[in-house]
Amino acid sequence: MEPRCSRYTQVAYKELTIELSRLLPTKNRNLVSKGQMQFFMKKIFAVLSCILALASCDNDNAPSKSCSTPVTVRNFSGLDGCGYVFELGDGTIIEPYLVLYCGTPPLPKEITQDALYRFNWVDGKKVFIDFNVIDSLASTCMAGKIAKITCLRDAEPNKPCIEYVIDQIKNEEVRTPPAKVYEYTYLGNKVYFIPQFCCDFPSVLLDENCNLICNPDGGFTGGGDGNCSNFFKERKNEKIIWEDDRVNISH
Repeated sequence: MEPRCSRYTQVAYKELTIELSRLLPTKNRNLVSKGQMQFFMKKIFAVLSCILALASCDNDNAPSKSCSTPVTVRNFSGLDGCGYVFELGDGTIIEPYLVLYCGTPPLPKEITQDALYRFNWVDGKKVFIDFNVIDSLASTCMAGKIAKITCLRDAEPNKPCIEYVIDQIKNEEVRTPPAKVYEYTYLGNKVYFIPQFCCDFPSVLLDENCNLICNPDGGFTGGGDGNCSNFFKERKNEKIIWEDDRVNISH
């Protein structure tokens, strides 16, 4: 694939060649009008500008950005004004600048070409990023600096998202009862179910990309959030995929 600018450069170059062949051989320069000379100079400027721009034009075969900074996704939604953030190795928090759009499709390139477009946010997920801090923006979360994420890639692209969820549970204190993670088929789709635990923590139902579907039971009322009351009746193909075998020394 050639750079995007090259087609326009070739067109302008061809036109310029025609103008040169017509104007330069003229023995009497007085025959060249002022308007012709201005047009000629504009052609030269256009070609030179595009040639210089070729160095910065997109090339489909160009290597991707380095994405050299290792970070961990953290869910700060429990804090006022916060959501998902990136944590650097030294504990520094980067709050990603999110490009939002509430119009009708098709989505603008500003959205679809954003590094975070369709990124699967999972607490504990390891990724590599590049970023530019935006000092002019103030944070409502106040956990770290706001930054534009310019490049992102998974550190472990083949690792199932549920393993990140399990890693997060492993980093917590042992639950009562000990945590388990089940896999089911629910309404024709693969889901993950994590039972409720003490005290008043609801159960969690995740889709195959580990996005929250609902809380089937538990919580203060014991009935969950009411958004999937048919889960226990409709679930099929139970399979336990992980069980916490650590000993709870507090009991």
